[in-house]
Amino acid sequence: LTAVGAPVASGGEFPQSVAFTDAGDKLCALNGGARDGVQCFWVNATSGLAPITGGYRPLNLNQTTPATGIPGTASHIIFSKDQKSVYAAAKGNPNTGSAGFIAAFDLGDGGLGEQYHLGLPTGGNLPFSMGLIPGRDDGSILVTDAAVGFNVLDFSQGVPSALQQSASVAVSVPGQKAVCWNAYSTKTGSFYLSDFLTNLVTEVSIDTNSLAATQI
Repeated sequence: LTAVGAPVASGGEFPQSVAFTDAGDKLCALNGGARDGVQCFWVNATSGLAPITGGYRPLNLNQTTPATGIPGTASHIIFSKDQKSVYAAAKGNPNTGSAGFIAAFDLGDGGLGEQYHLGLPTGGNLPFSMGLIPGRDDGSILVTDAAVGFNVLDFSQGVPSALQQSASVAVSVPGQKAVCWNAYSTKTGSFYLSDFLTNLVTEVSIDTNSLAATQI
């Protein structure tokens, strides 16, 4: 491995997650801490990273540096299926009454658009990781959730209408204590969700058409 370019500031004080576009020409970082938010960069194969003008947006999590948690902290960042938007997950905090959410931003050459604040289905509150559901042109996602197990979000009518869709639900994983991360297998067609307090992995199959989830 060889470093490309020099290290650059993440746009905040406590970087927690990064994501590349499929083309590898842009990268976005999710920061927690006192200066939280999303900062996006141009990627050059020779010189490395350069901040995109207008590529910073705060999440306003009211955190400290270092961040305290687990509740109330930033989680994970991914690009949408069409690569035109960025999704950033942030956990709720039952102690302060704040609710977990997904922040969605359009990303163009002029930087990030204004934040669309998407809540979670009833029961969801501690979103950790997000995964695009393969086979869905609309970019629907699975969101692991330490409060319940996982959420399925139906983006078939657009992100703003996700919670109005019957397929957008919070799904309980029996016996779960902190389901946090997910990985998808193209071989089995299943997601695998890890629980760091029970040390268990749950296999989940999502029906491409109905978005119904089956725990295997």
